Amino acid sequence: MLTYQLSILSPEGQIFDAPVESLTAPGQLGSFGILARHAPMVTALKIGVLNVKEPHRQQFFAIGDGVLEVDHAHDVIILADYAHAYSTQEDAKNHLAELKRLMPLNSNPTRRYPRKSQKPKNHFLTLSSILFLLFHF
Repeated sequence: MLTYQLSILSPEGQIFDAPVESLTAPGQLGSFGILARHAPMVTALKIGVLNVKEPHRQQFFAIGDGVLEVDHAHDVIILADYAHAYSTQEDAKNHLAELKRLMPLNSNPTRRYPRKSQKPKNHFLTLSSILFLLFHF
């Protein structure tokens, strides 16, 4: 099966960088999949489980809000507020559930620092601007 390069980055650094066959991601408008040679795109991600199929194993990531870009070379980069790898989907779901349980209502369980206001901010524009600058200059 065809593969493409997937990179997952968070504020902690590079979490994953390897060839993969496919992924399923939690998008703001619903889950979606990416296969090799996908058309270029940029989309917003929400908190959830990222399912990554490598050539010889499957891996799951508990991720926070972020952005996914498929570039013109058909490689994929994910910038997420939080990302942690797990061997099973159940472990990733349990981790996110535990984070949500420990956090107060109306807060994002993947954020480490409190916001100055409870008004939600649109980080999609900020992250997509970073992606644009990184890959187009």
